[in-house]
Amino acid sequence: MDSFLTEQASDFFIQALKKTVIHRISKNKFLEFINENEKNKRIWISILERLILQQLEREIDLLTTSPKERYNRILKRSPSLFQKISNKQIANYLRMTPETLSRLKRLDLNQCFFRINYRDLHKKNASKDKRVDF
Repeated sequence: MDSFLTEQASDFFIQALKKTVIHRISKNKFLEFINENEKNKRIWISILERLILQQLEREIDLLTTSPKERYNRILKRSPSLFQKISNKQIANYLRMTPETLSRLKRLDLNQCFFRINYRDLHKKNASKDKRVDF
């Protein structure tokens, strides 16, 4: 985005992590499209507003939440991400080391296992305690 606006090479790059289709348009053609009518301008402004809000949310999240909270949030929002993208890339996005992410995943798995076993144990005990009155 910065290179598009400044027409200078960017210090950053975007790497697609899975098969992606990319469309490109020259800045002049894009500006022609935006200025073509008010509807296009409103759409562009809406896109920019959402982008700003997403960036603010991400910055606040990185500054105010713990690694565990960030892990839980991404797990809730995009659970399939963990099957599609490497732990190293997820850890990088969450601004934590791969080791920290691994520990969090292991803790989460252990807690899940404990909940399942606790429910199973509770069901077994509940079925033993059932009485039938005639």
